[in-house]
Amino acid sequence: MRAVRQSGHMADPRRAAAALLLCVRVCAGAGSDAAPDDSVFGAMEDELHRSLEGLSMVDLDPPYFLSYEVREHATTVADARYDAMVRSTSRTTRTLGIDLRVGDPSLDNTNFYADWSDAWGRPADLVEEDDYWALRHEIWYRTDKAYKAAVERLAKKKAYLQSHPSDEALVDLSPVEPCVHIEDRQSSAVDQGVIHALLNTAVEACHEVPALQDWDVGFLGDTETRWFVSSEGSRVRTVGHGYALTVSGTTQAHDGQRLCAQRRYMVPTLNAMPTKEDLAHDVRRFFEELSAMAGADLLDEYAGPVLFTEYAAAQFMAGLFAEQLTLPRTPLVATEWMREYFQPGKLAGRVNRRVLPRFVTILDDPGRTTWRGMPLMGSRFVDDQGVRCRPFALVMHGRLVTLPITRSPSRKVSEPNGRAIKVQAEAAVPGISNLIVRADNRLSRERLIKELRRLCVEYELEFGLLVSQLEDPSVGARYRWTEARNGDDASLLPPPLMVYKVFADDGRMEPVRGLVFEDVTIRSLRDIVACGKDERAYNMFVNAGFTDMSYPASIITPSVLVEEMELKSSPIREPLPKVRNPLFASPR
Repeated sequence: MRAVRQSGHMADPRRAAAALLLCVRVCAGAGSDAAPDDSVFGAMEDELHRSLEGLSMVDLDPPYFLSYEVREHATTVADARYDAMVRSTSRTTRTLGIDLRVGDPSLDNTNFYADWSDAWGRPADLVEEDDYWALRHEIWYRTDKAYKAAVERLAKKKAYLQSHPSDEALVDLSPVEPCVHIEDRQSSAVDQGVIHALLNTAVEACHEVPALQDWDVGFLGDTETRWFVSSEGSRVRTVGHGYALTVSGTTQAHDGQRLCAQRRYMVPTLNAMPTKEDLAHDVRRFFEELSAMAGADLLDEYAGPVLFTEYAAAQFMAGLFAEQLTLPRTPLVATEWMREYFQPGKLAGRVNRRVLPRFVTILDDPGRTTWRGMPLMGSRFVDDQGVRCRPFALVMHGRLVTLPITRSPSRKVSEPNGRAIKVQAEAAVPGISNLIVRADNRLSRERLIKELRRLCVEYELEFGLLVSQLEDPSVGARYRWTEARNGDDASLLPPPLMVYKVFADDGRMEPVRGLVFEDVTIRSLRDIVACGKDERAYNMFVNAGFTDMSYPASIITPSVLVEEMELKSSPIREPLPKVRNPLFASPR
C-alpha cells in the first residue's frame, strides 16, 4: 500500500491497515435463509431492538437506523529472513462496528466529517468467547457512546450546511431490501508444517540468486467470520479464508540505482498455493529477471508505444481504472485540510462518457469464484452494508455506464449495487470484486509484438517498450534509503520495473532500466489500441481511495498495447555496499 501524508490531526494509517490487511469474504456456499442458534446473533439482535426502543434524549432525534457488525479474525503470521524464522504467531480477535444514524434518510449524521476522528474511528475490541451477556454488555456500552456521538455530529452537520448550503439534494441512505444470508462456521486451523515448507522453499530459492542484497518471505493467513444485523431486518453471517505468501527482495545496479521487487501469491484456499517445485522455480526465475534488470543499460527518456503484459497489465488496469472509480460522492468536511484526503477518483464523474476504446467492455462479477481453474479473491455474495452483490457491466463498448456504489448515492448512480467495503468502523467506500476486461478482435502475443513494432516504424522509433511488471511502492519504501518520488503522477501508475526494448527491425528484446512514467493520466485508457488473447486472473490488493487503505480483489485482463506514453529518467541513486553479502562471500 502506498504511504499517505501525515499530519498532527491524523494517526498512522498503516497500523490500522495492518489489522485489516487480509479481510476476504470468499463464501463457503450460497447459505440458508434460517438464522442458527448463535449467541453472537442473539446478543446483537436483542441489543439492537432494545436500543431502538430505548435510546432517546430530550429534544433530540432517536435512531432511525441501526446496524451491528461483528468480525472475528483467526490470523496466522509467519516471517523468514535468510535462514532464520523471524516470527510465527497465531491469534484470534473480534471487533464490533456500529452504524447508528439519527435524523432521517434524507439528512442524517453520516457523510460529514467534523474532524479526523469521525473518519478514522476504529472498530471496538470485543470479547472472543460466545458469551451472550458479555457480548450484550459490550454492545450496549458502545451503542450508548455511538448514539451520543451521532446526535452531536448531526448538529454539527446542520450548522455546517447553514453556513455552506449545498445544491446537491442527495439522500444519505438509499433504501434496500433486507438480506438474509447464513453460512456455516468453519475451522480456522492452519497446518504449520505447510506454512514452514512454503517459507523454506522460497528462502532457498532466494539463496540461489547472489545479486540479491536483502530479501524476506512472509505468510499471512486469515479466517474471517462476519455477523451483520440491521434494523431493516438484514441478518448475515459469512465465512471467508485468505492466504498470502509474499517474497520480496532488492538489488542494485553498478551506478547505485536500487531495484525492489515483490512476488505475492494470494489465494482463498491454502491448497491453491503453488507446489514446492513450482514455487522454487517461479521465485528463482523472478529474482534472476530482477538481477538482469540491474545489469541492463539505462534509458534516459522515451515517448512511444508501450505494451503491458502479465502482472503489469493488471497493475495498469488497477491504477488507471479500478482505483479511479472511488468516492463518487465526496463527504462534507468541516476543515479545509481534510478535503485532500477525500478526493474523488478521476473516473467517478465520467458516467455515460467514453473512457476506453469501443472494443473494450469491463464487467464486475462478484459471484464468480474461479477463472480457468484459478480461485478468485474478489468473490462475495453480500457487501459490508448487508446488500446483496450483483454482477453488472461497468464499461460497455468503451463507455462508462455505472460505478460501484454504497448505500450513499451519488449524482450519477443512485441505486446500491452491493459494493460497500468497510475500511474503518463507519466508513464504507465502494470497490470492485472480480473485474473482467473483455476485448473484441484480440491478438496473439506474436501479433501484439508485431503491432508494437509497426507503431515504432510509423513513429520512426528504433524500438518500443514491453513492461511485464511495475514497482510496488510499499516494497521500495522498505528497502530504499531515500524517498522515491514520481512527480504528481505517482498515485496513478508507479515506475516500470521489468522493462524491455523491442526493436522495430527484428523484434529482439533487451532489458532496460531507470525510467519513471511522466504525465500519466486516464487518457492512456483511451489510447489502448489492441488487447491480447492472454487473459489471466490476478489476485491483488486494490486501493480503496480512502486514506490509502487497500482491499483484496481480482482483476482478469489481457495484455494491453497503449499507443503512446512518455517516460523520463529517475535520478535516485544510493551508495553501493563496500563488502559483499556474507551469505555469498563464503560457502554455506
